[in-house]
Amino acid sequence: MLEFIEAKPNQGLLLRDILIESKGYWGYSAEQLDKWRSTLKFESEYILNNTVKLITRDSKIIGFYALTRGDIDLLDHFWLLPQAIGLGYGKIAFEQILKEC
Repeated sequence: MLEFIEAKPNQGLLLRDILIESKGYWGYSAEQLDKWRSTLKFESEYILNNTVKLITRDSKIIGFYALTRGDIDLLDHFWLLPQAIGLGYGKIAFEQILKEC
C-alpha cells in the first residue's frame, strides 16, 4: 500500500535526488544529470506554498509529486525512483493526485 506524506521544507535535496535518479532511468546523459544536480533546487518556500508529497511504500520513499496551487492546480513534478517504475505505483499515485486537484 502506498502512502502520501507531506514533504518537509528541509527536504529539498531529497526531492532533487529523487528527480535526478528518476531522470537517469529515462536515458539522460551523466553530463546532463550532473548539470541538473548542480542547478536544480527545491526551496523551502516552494515546499511550503505548494502541495509536495513523498510517495512511500512500506515506509520507504519511492517518489514524490508536487502540485502548484492557484486558480488552477498544476502538476509540476511527478517522479518515481527507477526500482518503483513499472509496478503500477505510478497509476495509484496519479489517482491520488487527481483526488487532490
